[in-house]
Amino acid sequence: VRHRGPMSVLVARVALGNAYSTKQAMPEIAMPPERPRTRNPHDSVVALRRDEGGCVDHREYVVYKDAQTLPVFRINYCHADHCECARCSVPAP
Repeated sequence: VRHRGPMSVLVARVALGNAYSTKQAMPEIAMPPERPRTRNPHDSVVALRRDEGGCVDHREYVVYKDAQTLPVFRINYCHADHCECARCSVPAP
């Protein structure tokens, strides 16, 4: 699948606080898990990479409060016709 046209990546400063690291997908959660021995939730979730025993290609950071993020800038780009990145090398359905 070739991704034609402009694309963007947001670069942000993010306060992770007390992060919960996971090796498995957690699509059902709406807030971070509670911290051990307390009723307070973690501040964020970190999905670990496959080489760390996780399930994603790159670390993913999830925060649940807008106040934890500060967008710094946006990078606009386009894939080259000969691009062989993981996104472009996926066969069309």
